[in-house]
Amino acid sequence: MLENLQRLLKKFLLFGKSTYIHMYIRMYVRKKVMSYVNPALVTSPKDRIANLEILHDGGENSYSIARMKWEGREGTIGVRWNGGKNNGVGNPQSRGIPTWFILPEPLGDFTKFFVWAEKKGNFIASEADNTSENS
Repeated sequence: MLENLQRLLKKFLLFGKSTYIHMYIRMYVRKKVMSYVNPALVTSPKDRIANLEILHDGGENSYSIARMKWEGREGTIGVRWNGGKNNGVGNPQSRGIPTWFILPEPLGDFTKFFVWAEKKGNFIASEADNTSENS
């Protein structure tokens, strides 16, 4: 497999198709290597994200919640699906690079409260599940 990759890279270099090389490498890496993406490493686009703090990391095939400075606004909340063996880099993503979905401010405030309450033990997900079953 690696020999095929090297042969294709040489072919593309001869024709000056560096964009295709980049895309092929990404596709190869995504198929063979990528699975769960640590949300602390999701810093794209770099010119918009600073001070990334992970509030919740559900692990592989689950979701993450983060507080960050987004476009100069402190305390912005972002969410994403982490990805897994069959899901690539998760969602959202831009051309195979993991990114965050930025929540509107009212939803971000609610999400911060939810994360805080869950950490304090004031909210139990199983109670919420039981109420929907009894309806």
